[in-house]
Amino acid sequence: MYTVETIETPLNNLTRLTGSSGRVVFSSLKKWHNRNVFRDISIKYVLKGTEYYFDSNRVKYRVDQGQFLLGAFQQDSGECIVDSSASVEGICLYIKPELLSDIHAVLSNKNKYDLDAFSFSHLSYPEFFNHIFAGRHSPLQAQLSKCASWYYFRDSVIPEELFNEFIVETAEKIVLLQFGIHESMTRLNFLKKATRREILRRLITAREYMEENYLLNPSLEEISFYSSLSKYHLLRCFKLAYRQTPFEYVQNKRLVHAKTALQNKEAELKDIARLCSFSDLASFSKAFKRKFGMPPSIVQKQVQPVYSFNG
Repeated sequence: MYTVETIETPLNNLTRLTGSSGRVVFSSLKKWHNRNVFRDISIKYVLKGTEYYFDSNRVKYRVDQGQFLLGAFQQDSGECIVDSSASVEGICLYIKPELLSDIHAVLSNKNKYDLDAFSFSHLSYPEFFNHIFAGRHSPLQAQLSKCASWYYFRDSVIPEELFNEFIVETAEKIVLLQFGIHESMTRLNFLKKATRREILRRLITAREYMEENYLLNPSLEEISFYSSLSKYHLLRCFKLAYRQTPFEYVQNKRLVHAKTALQNKEAELKDIARLCSFSDLASFSKAFKRKFGMPPSIVQKQVQPVYSFNG
């Protein structure tokens, strides 16, 4: 059963799309106070403004523009508060636990993923890793972008088949995201689970900062300050969780960016090196060859020019 419901008031507008395995709610709110907002697995994605959520323990989640809260909270709990002179625009997604269970079972049977230590309990309250993520640097970015396009064209009819496919794809990405988080948290050798969770939250914040600023080659001091971790703990815990140092993570991002720029002929070699914050062409070429097995000049020559024929 697939239904579309619209609710309009002078201050608030909501459109609910409900399918067999999930629901999407588009909202434009000014004055809003709603209870029992946490149902199933939910994504609270803010397109414009700020939304505030409170769980059953009165823990506050401030979700700003471009961020999303991913979580599995106590069923039918929590509050959402919006109090703004301008409309706050957002999208809520709800995924049925039965769908996540099916996806977990299917992925468990594939050799690609070792889910033996990642039981279905990790995809439900209270084991689920609740967190506010930066949308543009998340594995869910493509799903959020698609949903945002639906929001801005919500007067158009979304076919039921397309809606159901979207819900299934989103659910699979959530399972894999939580699996990756579980693996990273397992590598952190702290006795208390609460400590591992808090350290990983800060590491995710650090990684998002690096994703946003990698072309500037941020220092360990900058990343440490932004993530509220000492330089020692950042270096040690990041390597444990992600099997590489912050320097290696940032340099890998810079080199991948450089290779793409070379393949697209975006600039001269020396300019790409400077754009990617390498001190000189020699250090850039050395790092590039170490990662890709060939100097950047070879990659640049491999790209064939595109000719346009008129007439």
